[in-house]
Amino acid sequence: MARAPRKDRQAGADGARWAGEVFLDKEVERKKQAILRTAAALFRERGFENTRLTDIAAALQLTKPSLYYYVGNKEEILVSIQRYGVEQILKGFDELDTGDRTGAELLSLLLTRYGEWVTTEFGACIVRLFDVKTSPENAKNIYIARNKVYEKVVALLDRGVEDGSIKPCNTRMISLAFFGMLNWMAYWYDRSRARLPAADVAAMYVDQFLNGIGSEPAPTATRLSPTLPAK
Repeated sequence: MARAPRKDRQAGADGARWAGEVFLDKEVERKKQAILRTAAALFRERGFENTRLTDIAAALQLTKPSLYYYVGNKEEILVSIQRYGVEQILKGFDELDTGDRTGAELLSLLLTRYGEWVTTEFGACIVRLFDVKTSPENAKNIYIARNKVYEKVVALLDRGVEDGSIKPCNTRMISLAFFGMLNWMAYWYDRSRARLPAADVAAMYVDQFLNGIGSEPAPTATRLSPTLPAK
């Protein structure tokens, strides 16, 4: 691997760069994560288009060459944020898939974790930048990263239907409904003022969704028309 820029190699000694956080020269991965965290916060606050590489560099008291060395250009930073965010959600999850847990139980665990994650800097950044336009290659890489969680949820829904813990349903449509419900937390949930932890809110949503809120099934005869009235 190429050596880091000279100015960055001196940062470990004086602690002036990296916004005061001190790293050893060999801690490349930790430095990269610090850049991604800072970029995610700025993307969330200012938007992707309105955030420049110089803004990210200034927040960390780094030079632009240092950013290029660790994470590349702005689109590559966004792709890295997507990949790292998905790793956060799925890290260690397969280890929970042991014993006799049902599909519904595993789904509840994963979606509760996801709901908490969307309130973090990484999660909120990814959700809010869902429609950002990038190059075809980077758009494909972002899609691949996001699709890992989606396919995991679909697989757990299918598993729940098979083991009887979830009623037969269109698992792909239900998966989209879960994401729509939990992704909205990225917009309204404020960790600094919240009365309940994000994980508790997400768990409540998932529980209510899986179990329903009606005391009895709604009579089909009174079902409203799904179409809007003609003007």
